[in-house]
Amino acid sequence: MNQESENLSKGDEQGMNLSPYAMSNLRVAATWAKFLAIVGFVMIGIIVILGIIFLVGSADLSSGYYAPDPGFFISMGVVYLLIAVVFFFPTYYLLKFAGKMKLALNTRNELSLDDAAKFMRMYYKYVGILTIIIILIYVFYFIATLGS
Repeated sequence: MNQESENLSKGDEQGMNLSPYAMSNLRVAATWAKFLAIVGFVMIGIIVILGIIFLVGSADLSSGYYAPDPGFFISMGVVYLLIAVVFFFPTYYLLKFAGKMKLALNTRNELSLDDAAKFMRMYYKYVGILTIIIILIYVFYFIATLGS
């Protein structure tokens, strides 16, 4: 038996080794994570609906006295749908973290705690990479505006 499987079997026999204070804080964090994930999914739903309205409504908007460019509305619809896809993943990771953390705390199961930690890591990694990308876009935009 290797060292990792020995540690897993010992952890299963002993349960999680967390203080009541840490468990309380993790339970509160999981509750807030679930709330934020639900709000995130609602917002994603609204963004998808708006994206579809832009895509479908672009044909109706091109007729009439004031006829805006339908290409603008199509591109806005596509951008809204892309934003929804980009924000789906961190919201999903947050929801999975909340569920796995509550399961780990209720059953005192270290494997569920490991899964919760994995989803928390995935969430922060995704948000961190997204933040770097947005900062780079701002930097490139700033440089581009200085040149013109």
